Amino acid sequence: MYIAAGLGGARPKNRRTFKSNESLSLNTCHHVVGIIRAYKDMNIYIDCIKTEGVIQGMVQRTWSTRIHILE
Repeated sequence: MYIAAGLGGARPKNRRTFKSNESLSLNTCHHVVGIIRAYKDMNIYIDCIKTEGVIQGMVQRTWSTRIHILE
């Protein structure tokens, strides 16, 4: 599961991504929240539980407001 934000490009120099290896069970409702506080401070919560993960991509201090949650 990923959340990403950045300058709109597909390459790492254009965005930062928080990647978690958590998975969701099928046929079950889940509450998923992605929080981006800053370019080096991102989290994903599943059913109110913070997931472990890593931040990838280059540091960019200019951000767009686009947020993508991908499975």
